[in-house]
Amino acid sequence: MSVTTTMLECVRNDLHLTPAEFAERIGLTASDYALVVESGIVDNIPPRVRRALEGVLLDMEMVNVEAYRGQLARSEFGVFSAVKLHHHLDKVATLQRDPRAATPITVELHLSNLCGHKCPSCTFGIPAREGGAATASFDVALLPRLIDDLKGMGVRAVEISGGGEPTFNRDAGQFIAELHGAGFDVGLVTNGWFLEKPDVRHIELRDTILEHVTWCRISVDAGSQDVYEKTHGKASHISFDRLVEGISTLGRRKLESGSRTTLGISFLVSQQNHLDLIRAVCLFRDVEGLDYFQVKPFAVAPVERATDPDFVFWNRRLFDALVALEAYARPGFAIHTAGYKFVDMVVAETSGLPFKRCHGHPFYPTIGADGSVMVCCHMLNNRLDESGVGVYGRISAETSFADLWSSERRFEVGSCMDTRLCPVNCKLSETNKILSGMLGQFPDHGNFIR
Repeated sequence: MSVTTTMLECVRNDLHLTPAEFAERIGLTASDYALVVESGIVDNIPPRVRRALEGVLLDMEMVNVEAYRGQLARSEFGVFSAVKLHHHLDKVATLQRDPRAATPITVELHLSNLCGHKCPSCTFGIPAREGGAATASFDVALLPRLIDDLKGMGVRAVEISGGGEPTFNRDAGQFIAELHGAGFDVGLVTNGWFLEKPDVRHIELRDTILEHVTWCRISVDAGSQDVYEKTHGKASHISFDRLVEGISTLGRRKLESGSRTTLGISFLVSQQNHLDLIRAVCLFRDVEGLDYFQVKPFAVAPVERATDPDFVFWNRRLFDALVALEAYARPGFAIHTAGYKFVDMVVAETSGLPFKRCHGHPFYPTIGADGSVMVCCHMLNNRLDESGVGVYGRISAETSFADLWSSERRFEVGSCMDTRLCPVNCKLSETNKILSGMLGQFPDHGNFIR
């Protein structure tokens, strides 16, 4: 942990304490605190002072969340609402009746584990690995049988994501077109690198997306070049201006073609980019053809945040900015601040995850780029490390998705999942909150509906 004294002074000012009062709060004398501030870095402060500082920061996080809970945690009955689960009550009923017979609603499909960016906040960090599953691209030859299996199981949507950057797979356009042609809704999460490319293949990919994709969300996480380099890696090919130009071209083509594809920008808030948040939303709200700007926190477990005070959720100005974002919405351009994710991440420090069991994983499995079928995307590292936790098996020319899904191993792996392995704010967090009530113990007087 490297804590700058600039951060210390920001914390002190937020608490409206004098240097002497703040020094006493964290267990230092006023003279020692002055020496720490003068030195410019506090790596060598005693462990007891470090623990006291961590406690101060976590307390500030909780105060911020409680102050803004009502504004941040409103239910959004929109594209990111878990209330959509109620449109799939047939699947829920099957899960209640016979968990072994439950089948997915959405399948997450990773087309590639490769990526040209090196985001420090990447969940998987795959670019640092070498060989085997880490360099895999999903084999398009497996697609026809996979489509037949998913259709037979009543799957309704496929989210193409990663893993790595899905459009690194040279057959990405074929996957998108054939999945949509088979009747599935198709979503795409991408870093948008291909939008900067003027060659025919990437222009065709853009057109394929606008013709066949239900929604496309582009992970940007910045509002300027210097911050983009911090969030996506510093390299000669990393150009924020070219990315914005590519997104603008995609938006214009959407409007010109009459495409109904929903286009969104994703901003994952972290200590590297939080000061760029307002600048980013001001920039993208003026891009024609974009439909929304989504904000989420970089998911960091409480124990990790407590040992790295550089994480900024103690800073009330961040929460002020989250609330202020709504002022930048306009007709046709929505701001989606996932307030519950900020709340859950902080509250988890004292209350743990908001669910005790992952009921929802049968509705949203992940297929890795090497064909591995997993409980969810967060099991990918277990596949790469070959621990096998949360992995059902691997589809191939001999073994189909349906074979794995009907296996006893699939049910055993899923039913034994330990939620202590789950990250704060996993994709199924809100779904699991709903299912915990629907699938939990039948309440007293449960047949009296009011």
